[in-house]
Amino acid sequence: AALLHVFAFFLFTLSHVKLLALYNVASVVIWIFAVFFNLRGYVKTAFALANTELLLHAWLCTAVLGWHTGFHYYILVLPLLIFLNPWPTKIKVILSAVNCFMYLFLSYYSQTFTPESNVAMVWLKVMHYQNIFNIFFALSYIAYYYRAAVISAEANLENEHKKTKVALFERDKILAQLNEELSEAAGYVKNM
Repeated sequence: AALLHVFAFFLFTLSHVKLLALYNVASVVIWIFAVFFNLRGYVKTAFALANTELLLHAWLCTAVLGWHTGFHYYILVLPLLIFLNPWPTKIKVILSAVNCFMYLFLSYYSQTFTPESNVAMVWLKVMHYQNIFNIFFALSYIAYYYRAAVISAEANLENEHKKTKVALFERDKILAQLNEELSEAAGYVKNM
């Protein structure tokens, strides 16, 4: 996300939208802090920063440039990220509902207020197509990451299953040997 904001900074600078260019500098700093907190184990703080930044960015870009640029698409990624976190389901549902209402309100806002932007149509189209590409990339990356995690978990589970099978086989072998020795001992006692 920080790299996307660096790219967006140049895009907004080239298209002469200084407010959004400056906001993207702040966005990069926010994402760096989010990564910092995430790596330190403060996942909720990191996600709160990332979620807030993403919502603010979508709102600001839509207010300045309009709905048709597609900056609102990023909000649609949030439920995936929310439900991949190890939080209680109640928190996940609440966070997803809040983001849904923010998206609905942004949609309503964009239909009732026309942005006052002097940005050339070619730049607006570039932003729109770039956002479509970024969303497909983000969704694909999340799906790839999830699949890799599932494959890893399945491989670990299979290894543990094999260890358990070997341990059970060894246990059965020891029990059979013990049973045979007890039978021999019982036969010896019987003969005595």
